[in-house]
Amino acid sequence: MKSLHVESMETTDKFNGDILDNLRTNDLLDNSIIVITADHGEEFMEEGYFGHSPASSSDRILHVPLIFYGPNILQPMNISVPVSTIDILPTICDLLGVCIPDSNRGISLKELLLHKHENLKEDAEFWRRPIFSEAWETKGLLDRDPGHDSNRKIFTVRKGKHKLKVAQRKKNENTIQEDFELSNWINNEKLDTRSNSRIVEELNHLLDEHIRVEGASAIRIRNRAEKQRIRKALNKIRD
Repeated sequence: MKSLHVESMETTDKFNGDILDNLRTNDLLDNSIIVITADHGEEFMEEGYFGHSPASSSDRILHVPLIFYGPNILQPMNISVPVSTIDILPTICDLLGVCIPDSNRGISLKELLLHKHENLKEDAEFWRRPIFSEAWETKGLLDRDPGHDSNRKIFTVRKGKHKLKVAQRKKNENTIQEDFELSNWINNEKLDTRSNSRIVEELNHLLDEHIRVEGASAIRIRNRAEKQRIRKALNKIRD
């Protein structure tokens, strides 16, 4: 399975090369912004999980490549501060000089990419920023339902060097069981939750606020979509 995984990455690399060659052949490469990333990583039973199980939510799954390439505006560099895939949209908009959508959740990385931060590793703004992940137990490979109805949800929040994983399981209509795992994600070191109770409490508070805000936003988006669906149906009836 590991060999197949390596083969798939080599194939992906070839396809990326084909795209770059095509852009270069048509004199478009110097006028393009290219972003390479992934939706998740893979695990091969290193800690008892295989594939990209939501129950794991380890950094083998969550820590993915993120490469920006723009020959005329970006210089080669490595960025070591933690960022999120939700930052891709506002960054592209900012680099292109177009309006960032109001529904955007991330922040633009333009200043980072343009060398406007002298010491990226010590940049307090990015290290203090909480970054979240959300996963849930599905009902099968074809299940695309939103996760808020799932009986098992897995969240992570990281701030600075600390990462908190919270696994929620619905025992009945009124009871939710929560399990906590704390780690130093930079060193991949598990930490004791009891002796670090203050850190656990702080990160869990950030996660609760994130879930509350995102839940309210999801409801607004769902209601807006439903209104649009009804409006289209009424327009068809009138026509």
